[in-house]
Amino acid sequence: MTSQLNVDTIADKAGSGPVGLTKQIAAKAFGNAGSDASIRNSLNISTNTDSGTGLYTYGLSNAFTADIDQHCAMAGMCTGGARYPRTGTSNTTASVIEIHIENSSGSNTDSSHSFQLTGDLA
Repeated sequence: MTSQLNVDTIADKAGSGPVGLTKQIAAKAFGNAGSDASIRNSLNISTNTDSGTGLYTYGLSNAFTADIDQHCAMAGMCTGGARYPRTGTSNTTASVIEIHIENSSGSNTDSSHSFQLTGDLA
């Protein structure tokens, strides 16, 4: 016997927000962007800015409870060989993340990139 559940929305008992997940961790924000910070796909991203060579700044629709660089985990990837994303600290807050794309020599370089953040939303 198989079961099938088809729904458009699952909300909390009051019908005013998302349900709480027990013992689950989900991305609270993610972005897939071009080398000019153009957004291809995203969750919880409200603004996107190309801030210079290999520097990208993204505003969040819903802030985290604390600064992203200290209390959240980031995973990501870039196009091109030996490039990786990291969280910048100069402009990163609870509601803004600065992404640096670096090459193997540690220099900033433009690249299409994807990232995801986990942590607690405010």
